[in-house]
Amino acid sequence: MRLEHIELKELKTSPVNVRKTGVRDVSDLIPSIRSIGVIQPLLVHPNGEGYEVVAGGRRLRAAQAIAQEAGGIEPLPCAVLEAEDDAAAIEASLAENIARLPMDEIDQYEAFAAFKAKGRTVTAIADSFGVTERLVKQRLAIAGLLPAILNAYRAGRIDGASLRTLTMATKAQQKAWLKRFRDPEDEEPTGRWLKMWLFGGAEIPLSSALFPLEAYDGHIVSDLFGEERYFDDPEKFWKLQLEAVFQRQAAYLEEGWSNVVVMQTGERFYSYDKTGRGRHEGGWVYIACADNGEIGFHEGWLPEKEARRLDRAAAKAEGKLDGKAGADPKPELTKAAIRYCELHRHNAVRMELLKAPDTALRVIAAHMIAGSGLWDVRPESQDAARNDTSSTNFRPLPMSIGKRS
Repeated sequence: MRLEHIELKELKTSPVNVRKTGVRDVSDLIPSIRSIGVIQPLLVHPNGEGYEVVAGGRRLRAAQAIAQEAGGIEPLPCAVLEAEDDAAAIEASLAENIARLPMDEIDQYEAFAAFKAKGRTVTAIADSFGVTERLVKQRLAIAGLLPAILNAYRAGRIDGASLRTLTMATKAQQKAWLKRFRDPEDEEPTGRWLKMWLFGGAEIPLSSALFPLEAYDGHIVSDLFGEERYFDDPEKFWKLQLEAVFQRQAAYLEEGWSNVVVMQTGERFYSYDKTGRGRHEGGWVYIACADNGEIGFHEGWLPEKEARRLDRAAAKAEGKLDGKAGADPKPELTKAAIRYCELHRHNAVRMELLKAPDTALRVIAAHMIAGSGLWDVRPESQDAARNDTSSTNFRPLPMSIGKRS
């Protein structure tokens, strides 16, 4: 038998599971698993396409329900059976050992810490309680939290997800967060925003790096409750990442691409205003840099205007065009006049929204709650002469909502 964490999608109920009734009702398990996760490992064996759960079907169903509700769940602890293992004996042993493990995360830490103080290794502690080494490390990580944070958690004032995220915080960060938590005029970050706050505004996982990790001289923070590790210093990361990006840019140019555009950090690549062109047809390469450090390479695209220009030049060289024939027609209105017409269209939409304030409120609230980085809210200037291309984006509300340029 070996203990390991397995993704939920790789697990399915075994047809030989002896429990046939009461499996669907898992309401008694969901609160505990939602709070502290699955403690007692599921008994599984490989089936070629994943793993079948021999024992632990109710825990599996509860985890599936939570994953559907929350949009995901961390990998589940599993005891993987070997051919010579006696499943019944292993299940009895695990059940006996797990009964010794308190169900509160802090109690679990105290139980593990007592063994640790006696010189027991993480492996030995895991064997004693019949749990995975990863779970032992997770609970021992709670030891790094300030007592005030632990007390607030036990009092129900801090949720389990925030407690687990705070295990990645330094002592200084814990104190700063605790100060905001205690301040009635302030609001402490929680959930996804807490992780972003810890990492200076963006979670940058190691998987995003294009450079050798040994070149990074900052700290790398492990999330014991997730699968990723993160860079703790965005400035140091981006210095190395952009050096790697520029090296890739130079390599593309050497390969014969006519232009390689490195987009601004956070700017998204869209193909709807571009035309597909190969390298030998004058195509460009766009390099998109996401806020989380992920780099996207989009090869073989041209802005539509540039594609038309090349097509006209090629046609003229072949004698199919003469003079200015085929040039893009000039607009019939000036930019200020176009802007003036847009304002009238937008005001017409506003008038309709005024007739349906409930719809307008729902749209505004949806964007405020979602907090999408693609949108912002700002007052409309009502200036017809202002030449601001970003202001022509979708703005149907009295307080306009438009895509950031």
